[in-house]
Amino acid sequence: MSIRLIKIGFLLAILCVSVQDLRAEEYTGQIKAEKVLVTTTAGNGLKHAYLYTDRPEVTAMTVEIPPGAETGWHLHTVPVYAYVLAGQLVVELVDGTNLSFKAGEAIVEVQNLAHNGKNSGSEAVKLAVFYTGEEGRPNVTRLEPFRRLTVGGHVIEVEMAITNAALQQGLMNRATLGAEAGMLFDYQAPLPACMWMKDTLIPLSVAFIDPDGVVVNIEEMQAGTTDSHCAEQEVRFVLEMNRGWFARNGIKAGSRIEGLPE
Repeated sequence: MSIRLIKIGFLLAILCVSVQDLRAEEYTGQIKAEKVLVTTTAGNGLKHAYLYTDRPEVTAMTVEIPPGAETGWHLHTVPVYAYVLAGQLVVELVDGTNLSFKAGEAIVEVQNLAHNGKNSGSEAVKLAVFYTGEEGRPNVTRLEPFRRLTVGGHVIEVEMAITNAALQQGLMNRATLGAEAGMLFDYQAPLPACMWMKDTLIPLSVAFIDPDGVVVNIEEMQAGTTDSHCAEQEVRFVLEMNRGWFARNGIKAGSRIEGLPE
């Protein structure tokens, strides 16, 4: 073996040792690095997941939320990370859980779960946000309070119930409901859903709908009763309309609802 090859091998050995020993937070000289967060879960404790794609796109931005302002209900289908530069952010999850993050803390945002960011303090919340997404794919999906659905050729305008409070309240204490209006309950994932009519003044029909938008079963409900009306299998959506609406329009088990949230 030549002296030149020995020297190259020695240098590579030193380099390998240096690479193995060096960690992200370890710098030399006057550089100061502080580890802010190491985690395998999002803020709500669910396992964090990376996005697998051959078209990666990273977006970095700053966000400022004035006192009293909210982001509005939304969700992310891509991994999102943030650092709180100033103020205190409260994140309300669809299940009623509240998460709080103050200046100097890092956030691993929840994925595929509706949430709303709020600034309840007197100081503006300032964030540095990083989306690790995909070309052509939205980083943020807004959740509107009303949605237009097509049911058996009929177009209806429905009020969305997404938050834990709205899912529990439903159409209680409403005196009227438009002829082509209703309420859509979105549970975000399949579950065994049951409905009742306590404190509900309007007689209703309820359709239980699977994640693919297919009606599983339809039940008729009397105002003010506490009888349980349940889905025959796990469903993601429940649609309440005026009593008899589904029958009058030929909607039954097996019918498909178009325009539902993804």
